[in-house]
Amino acid sequence: MIKQGITNYFKSLKYFFTPLGTLALGLILGVSIAVPSIISSLKSMVNSVIEISNSAELDFMPFLNSLWDSTLALNWSEPISAFHTLISDEWLNTTLQTSLQTFVGNYEPLAVELGETVQLCVSQITHCAVVVLLFTAMGVVGGYFLTKYLIRRNIARRAWWKWFLVTLVDSVLTAGTAYLGVWLTELWSAGFVIALIVPPLLFGTILLLEAYLVHGVKRVDLKEILTIKNIAQLVLTNFIIFYISIAFGSIIAAIFNKIAGLVIGLAFLEIGFIVIGMNAEAYVKSLVPAAPEKPEPETTNP
Repeated sequence: MIKQGITNYFKSLKYFFTPLGTLALGLILGVSIAVPSIISSLKSMVNSVIEISNSAELDFMPFLNSLWDSTLALNWSEPISAFHTLISDEWLNTTLQTSLQTFVGNYEPLAVELGETVQLCVSQITHCAVVVLLFTAMGVVGGYFLTKYLIRRNIARRAWWKWFLVTLVDSVLTAGTAYLGVWLTELWSAGFVIALIVPPLLFGTILLLEAYLVHGVKRVDLKEILTIKNIAQLVLTNFIIFYISIAFGSIIAAIFNKIAGLVIGLAFLEIGFIVIGMNAEAYVKSLVPAAPEKPEPETTNP
């Protein structure tokens, strides 16, 4: 089972560019909507500032360049932290007002009135950032399900009604397993150690049982599938695949940078989770004997 699971993972890497492509598509769509809106908001703010302060010295392009320099000055070696700072109200307020003070000589007497204009612009920029995040998330989720569909065709094809049944059962059992882990942790101090061991084994049992219900009923003996050895091997295989995926992302980050490691590593991780969810089905299908060919209908000569 271990060899089969790892082989399935590496074979599935041929779909690597599918989740990466949908993520990029979602990001591009989000940015293509957000950037014009952000520029429009900044222009409106600049026009309002000029009108309020009666200043003709505020030129939009130098002002925009100063904002760009402030953005580049963030610590992009930590991309998540930098992006979080970039879309925070506090940073946007401070940066916009600092840039305005550079170009507007009489800013201080009008600070309150101009601050309201800045706050409106900050709110609009934040909404645009949410749009980018939403489209990027849609790209990630869409890529996950598209990649899962492509991988399933090769590893563990099944009928749609079986998918619906297993999804329903899996949701209930997964939630129950998670609750069990939390309950064991809160029950007593040693529960944390047990929670690290019992839920993965229980989850492996659930996956094998689901795989049997989908592919093995009346075709293979349940006792042949639900064994301690198979459960332990399935859990071990899934852990190996998970850490291989993490390792790929870490290697990319070390060679290039953390942004590349985060984006490319996410594609490896998506494929890893997909294969982890199908390893039990692939194993059961490998035990099921091939269905006999249906005899061709006899034909009679006139």
